[in-house]
Amino acid sequence: MNRSTLIAICFAVSFVGHLAHAQTKLEKAERISRLAITEATLGDMAARAGQSLASQIEQGLQAKGKTLPANEKTMLIRRFSSAMIGLMRLMEPETARIYAEEFTERELDLLLRIYDDPEMANLMAKLPVVMDRLTPFIQRESISMATQVIADMKAEGFLSDL
Repeated sequence: MNRSTLIAICFAVSFVGHLAHAQTKLEKAERISRLAITEATLGDMAARAGQSLASQIEQGLQAKGKTLPANEKTMLIRRFSSAMIGLMRLMEPETARIYAEEFTERELDLLLRIYDDPEMANLMAKLPVVMDRLTPFIQRESISMATQVIADMKAEGFLSDL
C-alpha cells in the first residue's frame, strides 16, 4: 500500500467518524427537542399565544368602541392554538438542527441530564410560563424607557426628524 492510499484511507475514516459524531449530536438534539416541547408544554404555549393574540385584537377593537364576541374569541384562540401546534411540529427538525449547531456535545449531554431528571424537567417546563408573565412588564417598561430616552435625546438636539 503506497503512502497516498494510506492518507486517503485515514482521511476517509476520519471523515466517516466525523459524520457519525455529527449524527450522534443531531440525535441528541432531536431528543432534547422532543423532551423540551411536550404535548402539555406545546398545548399550554399555543393556548397562551392564542389568548395573547385575542387580547391584542380586543384592545384594538376597544379603541374603536367595539368588542370581540365571546364565541369568536374562543374560536380564534382554538384555531390559532391549533395552527401554532402544527407549526411547532413542522419546526421540530429545524429546532433540532439549530440545537445541534449551537450547543456543544457537552452542553447537549447536560441538557439531556436536566430533562432526564423529573424535578429539573418540571422546572424547565415552567420557564415559558415565567417568561410569558414577565413579557408584559418588560414590554411596558421598555416602551416607557424608550419614550424617555427619545425625549432626552430630542432635548439634546438629536433625533430632530422624529
